[in-house]
Amino acid sequence: TSQSCQTITLGVKSVNKTSDFSIYPNPNSGTFTFQTQNSSDYQLKIFDLLGKEIPFTLTQINQNTKTIQIPAGKGIYFVKIKSGNDVFVQRVLVY
Repeated sequence: TSQSCQTITLGVKSVNKTSDFSIYPNPNSGTFTFQTQNSSDYQLKIFDLLGKEIPFTLTQINQNTKTIQIPAGKGIYFVKIKSGNDVFVQRVLVY
């Protein structure tokens, strides 16, 4: 018989926090502000706890600030922001 071992790394190698994006207030009533420090290209998606993508309304206030409204009701949601090769996720509580 022969035996072999393999090292498997699970989890996140590193987490880079960024100040490029902010979401406030959190918790909120379903309407919150999304602000970016620069106007670079990014993708914004919102998911519920089950991973289902949630539709939302985005209203631009100025070049770097937008208001987001989630019509889905109370719960915990995840705002996923993709900018270039970086992906950031922030949990949002709607009460």
